[in-house]
Amino acid sequence: MIASLSLLYWFLGIAAGCLFAILKAEVMAAVGSLALLVLVSAWFTCAAAAEEWSRARIARLSDSAFAVVETTPDGRKLRHLPHHDETGAVDLAHLKAARSRVGQVKWVDPANAEVARRHLEEHWRQLRDD
Repeated sequence: MIASLSLLYWFLGIAAGCLFAILKAEVMAAVGSLALLVLVSAWFTCAAAAEEWSRARIARLSDSAFAVVETTPDGRKLRHLPHHDETGAVDLAHLKAARSRVGQVKWVDPANAEVARRHLEEHWRQLRDD
């Protein structure tokens, strides 16, 4: 009995997979090359947006491009979590990365973790509301 149920579930899974593939092919054929063009351009846009910033590029950014700028006891400046580009616009890929890395930063003042979190979340809310 259990073996026949397993066989039935296997058959239904195969049938469902085939039906999905057929429907997907029908939709793609109906939408045609426009869908392909949109998918390819979206892929290239996402790949370009997620491009890693070099150390030199980050070094050229203004302090306002970072979530928090701290000063060490010996006077060095530490800039944490870059997420604005050279024009001052928020870079979505780097905003996402900064939000995920707040807990990994070695803060001079641990209270700045919450300052950074609030700053990044405010950008996130603004982008989601637009």
